[in-house]
Amino acid sequence: MNESQANDVKMEVTVSVLKYAEAQGITHLQLLDMVESSAKFSHELGNRRFHSWLFWIENNVVKRMIPLAKGVISGTLNRQVPVPGPGEFLVYDECMDCEGVGCQKCDDTGEVPVIRKNPKSR
Repeated sequence: MNESQANDVKMEVTVSVLKYAEAQGITHLQLLDMVESSAKFSHELGNRRFHSWLFWIENNVVKRMIPLAKGVISGTLNRQVPVPGPGEFLVYDECMDCEGVGCQKCDDTGEVPVIRKNPKSR
């Protein structure tokens, strides 16, 4: 399936998700835009993430929509995170491509993982 065919796939939303979204002030069209713009995410409560929302999507059907609490981000993004070697440590810096706003490169988090060297001891 090429990219234009992937964009032609029609996403469906369950009635319960649509009612929940509308109760949050989100229209059907806005919800579909959010889902289309969401990033892949691995979490027990959702497999897609859009800013502060988690979605569970199966077979092009949005089956669940829940708010993502700030302190509950224990899922993993679907990108490679570098592994620090001896004398190194992992930090997250602001994504230079989007200036921390969120983009495809940083999986809409605004941060990218970076390996840093441990400072030399004196």
